[in-house]
Amino acid sequence: MGLIPTSIKEKISKVGKAVDEATSPVSTQQHHAFVAQRRRQQNQKYVDFLSSSWPGSTLNWTEDDIKDFSACFRPIKVGCNEEIPIPCGCGGGNASNVSSSQQKLFFIVADGAVEIHALLPTKSKKTDNVREFLATKQRGDMVYMPSVRRLIAESNAREVYEREANKSSKENDKAKSNRTHTKNVLDLIDTVGIKSMESSTLLQLDWTLFDLQFGPAADRPSDSNLDTAMLRTMMETNITDYLSKINPILDSIPFSKLEMLSRFCRYNVKKEGEVIFEEGDAGEDMFIILSGQVRVEAMTTRDMADIIAESPLESTTTAAPTTPSYDFGDVTEAVDKLSISRGKEELTTRRRSLVKAGNKCRREAARRSIENGDAVEGALAAADSSKDSTVPPLVQLAKLGPGDYVGEMGIFLDLPRAATVTADSNVLLAALSKSSFRTMCHVLSPQMEETIEAKVKGYMLRNIFELKSPFQQAVSAEDSDRMADNASIVKFDKDAVVFREGWESNHFYFVHSGTLSVEKNAPGGNKKSIGCLVPGDYFGEQAIVNGTKRLATITATSDAVLLEMPAERFQQCFESNPGIVAEFIVRMKGADVDLTALLACQTSRDAFAVYHGSRRNPSELKLYAEISDWEQDFEGMSLNSWKRAKDIVTKFLTKDNEEHYVELPDSIASIARECVSFDNDESVTAELFAGPKNEVYNRMMAIHDEFKKSQEFADLMTQLRAYDDVERELLA
Repeated sequence: MGLIPTSIKEKISKVGKAVDEATSPVSTQQHHAFVAQRRRQQNQKYVDFLSSSWPGSTLNWTEDDIKDFSACFRPIKVGCNEEIPIPCGCGGGNASNVSSSQQKLFFIVADGAVEIHALLPTKSKKTDNVREFLATKQRGDMVYMPSVRRLIAESNAREVYEREANKSSKENDKAKSNRTHTKNVLDLIDTVGIKSMESSTLLQLDWTLFDLQFGPAADRPSDSNLDTAMLRTMMETNITDYLSKINPILDSIPFSKLEMLSRFCRYNVKKEGEVIFEEGDAGEDMFIILSGQVRVEAMTTRDMADIIAESPLESTTTAAPTTPSYDFGDVTEAVDKLSISRGKEELTTRRRSLVKAGNKCRREAARRSIENGDAVEGALAAADSSKDSTVPPLVQLAKLGPGDYVGEMGIFLDLPRAATVTADSNVLLAALSKSSFRTMCHVLSPQMEETIEAKVKGYMLRNIFELKSPFQQAVSAEDSDRMADNASIVKFDKDAVVFREGWESNHFYFVHSGTLSVEKNAPGGNKKSIGCLVPGDYFGEQAIVNGTKRLATITATSDAVLLEMPAERFQQCFESNPGIVAEFIVRMKGADVDLTALLACQTSRDAFAVYHGSRRNPSELKLYAEISDWEQDFEGMSLNSWKRAKDIVTKFLTKDNEEHYVELPDSIASIARECVSFDNDESVTAELFAGPKNEVYNRMMAIHDEFKKSQEFADLMTQLRAYDDVERELLA
């Protein structure tokens, strides 16, 4: 960083004059009309540029529209290496002296290229400035002052000033060295420098003239089809603010890097009813909705429609989308006011419901196919393509508005579109292509790619857990992030083999998208289908847990995206998650699952509790669970152990508590009651509740045998995708 003299501030009149024209008290309608007419003639040379070479050229301009628009600008020519200071309104002490027009200064680079710097006065020499580089803008780029102020907030200028301030405070006032002398850098910077890298031309927008020509009250010619509301949105919206809200791809990327990425975004206008992309298309672009509304729809089948009719799609209350607005005050407030509508949440929730319905159809189709001795691949294809003319081909998932975005996963993963998106009104979109995104990530920073990949994996894993509710209950957010860090994203084309029977067991897999078949070698060189895998499923754990080779062949029946985890990482991740291990055990034991394993898994315990509660005292299972927790947490002869034991006795073994009382033989219950009847812990041991626990366990065993013959148990096994007699021997 170098120092530049403050004398350049004299050039501020170049920009200030345009602002004064717009804000002078003597300004009149007649004066504005005169200025507009004069500039329309002077700016004729920029008409071609404005109609073709800046982002807004995608709008539906007539010749008169573009000439009127050109009249709203004042050209500023800057020689090579010349710098113009711009009042940005950041300084807390000077903010009152800066007009609202200055705070929302807007430029378009018509020729050449410029650098933007923050001009920061130092503590030691108030006559000099530290120049902090913020961004580079080239031909066609827009410079929007609130965006510049956000860059200042995240720049190194804060660190520079604080270092200077701390140094000065120590030298000048050692007695007050404990006081904080640093300030927010935004309280100091009241000027931004725009320095030309070559001879350049800037078009500065006159907001007053713009409002007269294109404001809400403007009377446009009858032959104009220009959407002035869309134009105003484009002029007052900074795409970088939207990019910073895209989760999980970009929300943690520094604003300065997103500012560079925003230059690769292109504006796209779609008319009402126009399709933006269709389900199944290749995902080449991500779209941010800047104005208007779109609807998101997904294809369905007859069977899926039946399931949805029985259990409607989950929904959230969607707030009406609002266009982001700024008061140009504190930069943090400006960013916070960029509110994303709940349409995205609605889309995620309802899409998940649709995937679950599709999974149910595919599993049922695969089951029928296996029973008939047919190949699973054909059944899965039929389940995904069966149509009925009486069923609507599309189901609406959500409506999205300003601030929402679609296709974000497609710019990182080679995935087909999962839904059809259609303009529900005239829509202004900002599109970012996959190639531009990947190129910029690589150029900006290799670490940036790694950061984004880690966030994408975490996002994928959370989606998988949402589809597989037992995992969602058993895995903490911290454990989920650790698992994602240990996983890799792998893609398999249709008919590709993930692994074959007899291969070494090197990896464990989660299914993010696509379907896969599970087959076993049969006599005569044939294969026998034994199951299918759908989004939310996982596979490969049995061979790893048992230390055997693969016992089945897994083949992609459609393009599939998986999360792959090495065997050694699998052991590390799951050894600290007893809930998931418990589910593995229930799955592998299937119909032979014992009561202890059944109760260790949250999902199977909940199903058993419902069945048990309809036939026996439901407090028996609650007593068993609380005793198990107490034994697991037993701390020896401590006051805490005694208090918890007393609470269990009071709640379940005291007749006065009718709601939870469990009637046990007095010879069993009295031992526990007597041990906690004294205000000491001398008789409290880990075996205190051994008698009550065994008694309740034996009672539940009788119900357990009945439960395993019930439809409820069969439904549980289907939900957990437990192995049947064949699968326990064959499945990888």
